[in-house]
Formats: sequence, structure tokens, C-alpha cells
Amino acid sequence: MAEVVNIDRELNNASGILSDVETLDLPWSESELAGFDWFLAVGSVKRLLSSVGEMSERQKNKFEDLRQRMDSVKEKLKVLNFENPFEDEKTKP
Repeated sequence: MAEVVNIDRELNNASGILSDVETLDLPWSESELAGFDWFLAVGSVKRLLSSVGEMSERQKNKFEDLRQRMDSVKEKLKVLNFENPFEDEKTKP
């Protein structure tokens, strides 16, 4: 049975965690980094990638905004050694 994705919840999860990354100053402290659950954000994006066809126009717009925000902090993600789930998508055949 396929997993049912709550699109709004996944969008909010990923967006909220990304907001924390966007406001994090580098260099970071270990205590700052410990508060991130980046795996939750990555999981949310991956579930959303499989649900794009089911999204409303509002949800698609919010998803595209999330994609652009992640792209704008991609260098910070590399420094933090965080996976960028949209990079995986670009390398798929």
C-alpha cells in the first residue's frame, strides 16, 4: 500500500527547518547544529517529490519556493555537510 502524504504538513516541516538553516550564522557551534533535524526536512522533500502530481497550485507554488530557497543556501548546506534532496533529483536520468 502506497504511503499517503500529507502535503501541507510536509511543506511546513521542510520550510520550518530550512528557515533555521537560513538564519544560522557560519561558523556554527555544535550546540546550534544539534537543534536541527535535517533528516526530517530531507524526508519531507523526498515524499513531496513523489507527490507533485497530487499538489494544488498553491502547494506547487510553495514547493517551488522551497526549491528556490534550498538552492539559495546550497553552499551553506555543503559546509554543514547536509544533503540537498533537490540535488539528487537533478542527477536522476
